[in-house]
Amino acid sequence: ATLELDPSFNKNNRSVHVTGEVFFDVHKQYAMGRKIPFLVHSSLQTIEVLGTKFNVNTSDGLEENVLLNEGSIRLTHNHYGTQVLIKPGQQAFVQKNKPKILLIQSKNIEKANAWRKGLFYFDNEKLEDVVLEFEQWYGIQIHIVSAIANLPITGMISRYEDIREALNIIKMTNNINYSEKKGTIYVTQATP
Repeated sequence: ATLELDPSFNKNNRSVHVTGEVFFDVHKQYAMGRKIPFLVHSSLQTIEVLGTKFNVNTSDGLEENVLLNEGSIRLTHNHYGTQVLIKPGQQAFVQKNKPKILLIQSKNIEKANAWRKGLFYFDNEKLEDVVLEFEQWYGIQIHIVSAIANLPITGMISRYEDIREALNIIKMTNNINYSEKKGTIYVTQATP
């Protein structure tokens, strides 16, 4: 692994470039009463840090990942500009040719493996969590009725171009229905 400071690195500009795998323990720093961000650049991503512990792995040139231990960081895909806010215990995966960033609980490596193959992976996950993942991936707002929020979903679903195709798979195997109104999707319990 290599870590290179920006030539202008100082107390007001904390910016580094990294290749390989590096663990960071970044402390908050202030100047003139405002927080000075710590920026980590790699070939695929830029990570903005205010004070946290995280691990960056850029060993694979086509995919990079970040595992957050403490605090929070904002990750930006360098090629597409897409962003995610990462919380402790989460891991984000960025691929060179995909604008979407996968965000998972770090213990769920099966989800990351499925993502690499173009699949959603759900292992007894609540429907409300499945819907959140769909919202992030498709960039569309989804409302779900509370009666089915805890419905367990298990399976692998292709990341279709259209969210309706993914919802149809869940609809076929569960007691749900969905409709769309003014760009928002509403998921309800199917009527017998």
